[in-house]
This record gives sequence, C-alpha cells and structure tokens, in this order.
Amino acid sequence: MAAVGRQMMKHSVIICVLMQWQPCNAFLLPFNAQRHTRVSGHMSVDDFGFPVHDSDGQLDKRQIFTPPSKGDLYTDEELENLFKLHNQIKDTTSKRSDNQYPILPSTSMHDIVLAALRDIDSLPGKSVNSQKPIDKFALPTVYPVTLTMRNVLPNIRMIASDVDGTLLTSQHNLHPRTARAIELALAATKDPAQPLEYFILATGKSRAGALNSLGSSKLQMMLSQNPGVYLQGLYCVDASGQVIYEKRLASKVVAAAIELSIRSGTSLFCYDGDSIQASTSSSTKHIREFNVRWGEPEPLRVDDNQSLVSFSKGYHKVLLMDDDTDKIRSIRPLVESLAAKFGCVVTQAVSTMLELLPPNSGKEVGVLKLCEALGVQDGERMAIGDGENDIEFLRGAAFAVAVGNAVPLAKDAADLVLMETNNDGGAGVAIELFGLNKIFLDE
Repeated sequence: MAAVGRQMMKHSVIICVLMQWQPCNAFLLPFNAQRHTRVSGHMSVDDFGFPVHDSDGQLDKRQIFTPPSKGDLYTDEELENLFKLHNQIKDTTSKRSDNQYPILPSTSMHDIVLAALRDIDSLPGKSVNSQKPIDKFALPTVYPVTLTMRNVLPNIRMIASDVDGTLLTSQHNLHPRTARAIELALAATKDPAQPLEYFILATGKSRAGALNSLGSSKLQMMLSQNPGVYLQGLYCVDASGQVIYEKRLASKVVAAAIELSIRSGTSLFCYDGDSIQASTSSSTKHIREFNVRWGEPEPLRVDDNQSLVSFSKGYHKVLLMDDDTDKIRSIRPLVESLAAKFGCVVTQAVSTMLELLPPNSGKEVGVLKLCEALGVQDGERMAIGDGENDIEFLRGAAFAVAVGNAVPLAKDAADLVLMETNNDGGAGVAIELFGLNKIFLDE
C-alpha cells in the first residue's frame, strides 16, 4: 500500500510541475510513505504515510515529518523524462504572444503524466520513446468551416504561395510543417482523384533564388518541374521552365533609378531573370547578403553604371536597398514620384527594400497570365501571402489566406488570417487545412 501512496504522490507532483503550480508541504506530507516507516511497539505512520497518534492521543514525535525531495519520489530516468516534457510544454506556451491557449493534442493530462513516468506504454498514436510527445505537425481545429469554404475549397485547382515571410521563416528556412505540406500538395497534384492540379510559387524572388531558398534538394527538384511566377509577376514560366510571360523596364527608368540611388546612398540591383547586376556604388555587404541571406544568385557589380542603362533587353525590375529602414521610408516618396513620372509601380516585400516595376504589373498580373495559360479559372485559385506586394494577389484569389505575421493591409485583403505565423509553419497549416481540404475531415 505504501507503494500505491508513493505513486499517487508522484502523479500529483508532476501535474503541479507541468502546470507550474507550487505544491505546499502540507500537500506533500500525507503521501510521504517512503520516509515514514513502522516503529517497534506502535506505528509512527500508517501504510499510506499518514501520521499516527500514540495511546495518549499525542502525535508520535519520534519521527521528523519533512517534505520529500524529488530524489525521494523519482528515479533519475523519471526526472529526466519529466524535465523534457516540462520544457516541451513550456516551449509550446511561450510561443503564444496573443494570450491564446496553445493547441495541444487531445491527450489527457493523466496519460501525459503516466507516459512521462513510463507507467503506460505510450500515448495515443505516439511512442513514449520519442522525445516529442506533442505532435509538431498537429493541425489546429479552431478554424470554423464557413459557407465560403464549403462553396470554394472543393473547387480549388491551384495553390499559389508567396515565399519570403510566408513559406520561409524569419530565419529564411522552411518550418518542418510547411515543408511537409508542400510535399503533400505536390503529391496531390499528381493524383487524378484530387482536385488540386498546381502548387506554384508566386514571389518577388528570381526563379533560381526562390528554389535555392527552400533548402531541400527534393523540393527544389519537384518545384523546378512546376510552373511559377517570379520577380513580382514579371517572369512567369511553365512546367518545362519556358517563359510564357515577362515584362521589362525602359532604360530611361533604370537611369533615373540609378541617379536616385546615388543621391540617397542606397544600393541598387537590376534583375534580368536569374541574373542580377549591382550598381558601382552598391554595398559589398548587400551584394553578399543577397546570396547568403536571401538565397539569390550573387549579384555582379558592374564597372560602369552606364552599362546598366544601355542593356539592350532592359531589366525586369530595379531594387533599392539599405539597412536603415527609416531611410527606406524617407526615400519612398521620391521613388513613387519617379514611378509616377514613367507610369511605373512601386512595391515592397521587405522593410529594407523598395522595388520599381514596369507599368501595369505586379504579382497578381503574372498569376493571371499563368492561369490563363494553364486554363485555371478565377474561382479555382487559392493564395497565401504576407506582404504589401501580396495585396492584389490575395484580393484576386477565390480563397485567400494571410499568415499571422502579415502586414495589416495583407490581412485586410485575405478571407482568413491565421493565428500561426511563418515561424509556426502557418503556410503549412493553410495548405493542409484549406488547400487539401482537411478542414472538412472532422465534420
């Protein structure tokens, strides 16, 4: 019976630790069956660890009742398992900055406690030998099914997703949930029984930069065989990589942008497909950052800015860059004035950059051109994004999802704003729940 009391004590304490309560000594005392043992003549404590009074009704003082230490209740292995589980739950709750409860698997606290102590073989669907009893791929169940979802989602043939800030985390890599969701979506496009036919990247990056940023060689290969929209809709390719739509800036716009860059002390980059040229005054740090941080092909610094102006084909877009976001904000009116003079478009995907695009262009224009070539209708496209450059792209989709870290205007343009950010695998949630229709599974 003493063993039963000790086991009850262990389970009570572990719940307190997991929930970050502080059990008092009075609570611990009754179950301390290990310290308090029988004494010759009469008992100091009973089999459950409760103190026993002597024949005069006085408490037997021959034993000192002290609260147990963790070492009295747990083996080293049990302590290690408890510590790991506590940290995992702490990590899950600490990610929430909006006072919302974390989404945990539907496993009782009792089962979690027993699994941590190895008193049962496993949690439902999870081996106790795993160091991650909480499924990092568990999809949320908090999004209600709306009439729009019922009417639109079963007809989705294309998912188009932004890359930076959406698919990629703030560390410029793929969250495991997002990586898995992309693979599931690409597999679904090959299944005739699935309505989804296309998963495409719709990004301001170059094609080479977008594919390189994904990290996974498997995903790079799979997506290189898919259509895509690159350079803010100015460079669109089919599954074979053939250009089906492109648009370029006039040389006089490039010349004006170079002059503005020199006056403002910002770096300037000109895009020609997967080839990027940097102006003579561009920062060496920025040139390297393009490749190391953003995954783009490393820009080539030109010897003479005039060569940028005289480039016969013209460039798809020009990008101005500076580490000082205040400077970028201060020069935006100048860039917009320049754009208005030539009928061009200004957009921003990253706070340290401003982009100058040809007239009547943008990500949504490129997506529409690609959809026209593929035969995808207006009501058959889903979009996922986060930035200013995604606003029209989101508005034009039959169903649009903004990740939790999206800028306010992008959130306003979406049909649904996720609680999950890019760092939580938000794009993966969107792909699985809405693109692959898993939101209907629990109905």
